[in-house]
Amino acid sequence: MLLMASALLYLLTGCAAGFQILSQISFVVWGRPIAHLEIAALAGAAIVIVAACFAMSKPRQAARIAIIGDLLLLSYYGFAVITALANVVQLGSQYSLTLFLVPLLVLATTFHTIRKLLVDSRPVVRPRPWFIGVFCLLTVTISPLIGFSRTAPFNFTVPRKIVTVEMSWKRGDLYYGPNFISLESRCPNSSDSRCYCATDFTIINSKAFADDIQSFGGLPVPVKYEVFYNRDGEAISANLVSVGKWPGNKFHENEGGIGSGGTVRLGEPGLTSRTPADCFQRLSKH
Repeated sequence: MLLMASALLYLLTGCAAGFQILSQISFVVWGRPIAHLEIAALAGAAIVIVAACFAMSKPRQAARIAIIGDLLLLSYYGFAVITALANVVQLGSQYSLTLFLVPLLVLATTFHTIRKLLVDSRPVVRPRPWFIGVFCLLTVTISPLIGFSRTAPFNFTVPRKIVTVEMSWKRGDLYYGPNFISLESRCPNSSDSRCYCATDFTIINSKAFADDIQSFGGLPVPVKYEVFYNRDGEAISANLVSVGKWPGNKFHENEGGIGSGGTVRLGEPGLTSRTPADCFQRLSKH
């Protein structure tokens, strides 16, 4: 059972880290550059998975393979976690604690691997093949839940913060129907007074949601976003967290995005808007 526990630990760590790193690399299609440490960490995750294949039959050799992968993973996660902590101290960034589950798993696997190298454990009674297969399947199944998210890129190095935007509301539309909701607010990060930020809810088409928004009356609706910033403190991306008491997962993934714009009258100069930078205050270093 001890050997199987080692195999499952290697497999879970390799898969969870692999999913987390791939979730970052996948943003290359939107122009995000790939860091060399991410490539090294992805190779490390693959090596740890290979070690899991030998953990039952050759535990000491598996530990030798795993330590290489562990060190590659630590080279990335060590830098990433330190950068994240610096963002918290300097910029007030807010990170979900679940983001750090994989680094903790990598650290635990590294300690386990070092212990296996120092203490040569002899093979013990092995469980039945079907038992191993079921546990391996469960391990691979739950690893994306640890290392992947539908809404946010797992980039430790990007400053982020939960921001509440107070927005006025409008209900109903000739095309989208009576349950259409549009939210709007002034641009806090634009010098042009004509600039406003808005988000429309065209897919949910829920009377309960529309009624809840209407219950605010003349008061603004608090809308929360998880905002990602560049190193200059400008917002570069925003994910919907909640609208009033409605959590973000109640809405379709293609709605809830915030955009900036404005109304330009005849004879007025053009309006330059930046989405989403205009919609959120710049971060300032502490």
